[in-house]
Amino acid sequence: MNGILIFRLEDTDMRRNTKESLDEIIKDLKWLNLSWDEGIDKGGNHGPYIQSQKIELYKKIAHDFVKQEKAYFCFCTKDELRQKKEKAKMMRKKYTYDQKCRNLNEEIINKYLRENKLYTIRFKSPYNRKIVLKDFLKNNIVDVVNEDFIILKSSYLPTYNFAASVDDHLMKISHVIRGVEHVSNTFKQIIILEALNAKIPQYAHIPIITNIDKKKISKRKNECLIKNLRYI
Repeated sequence: MNGILIFRLEDTDMRRNTKESLDEIIKDLKWLNLSWDEGIDKGGNHGPYIQSQKIELYKKIAHDFVKQEKAYFCFCTKDELRQKKEKAKMMRKKYTYDQKCRNLNEEIINKYLRENKLYTIRFKSPYNRKIVLKDFLKNNIVDVVNEDFIILKSSYLPTYNFAASVDDHLMKISHVIRGVEHVSNTFKQIIILEALNAKIPQYAHIPIITNIDKKKISKRKNECLIKNLRYI
């Protein structure tokens, strides 16, 4: 294969970002004899390679989506959403956002913006449209995205799915290989990429790594750090 491997740091979860963590990631990859053609320590034609350095870009694209009527401002408060989630739980129903802000008129929107009311930006999902995910390990997977999910948080930080989609487009990513638990994310990313008029990458979703109890090994619980395997 004549492909290019890109090292991209997806670090928009600011609470968990440390220089030490980044140093460990690089050490682990090098210990595994993995090398990349472009990335944070090599440069290249598709940088910056650190998402936190591109916050303004994601913010601009999210607002462009609003202007293009592909997304909308949501002024619902955390309290409102929490109450709706609790109500859905009590009724034993799966919670999905009720589109309350999807069709707000321009006068109301401008009023809220003048008042500096906090907002998120939600993507206008194509409800009930069948989306085909062409997975070269699992063949075609068909699903729908019946939820107007958030692409820009009230902190003006992008969500994972939005930042990853924008980067896949701008970096001209052709192949994405990741865990099967990301299949639902991939459907969201496909419709974001469509909104960007981008080429859809080829996807492969591989089985997750489990522990002795056959449960997913969690990176957040430090169950199995790669650096610990160096000494086995």
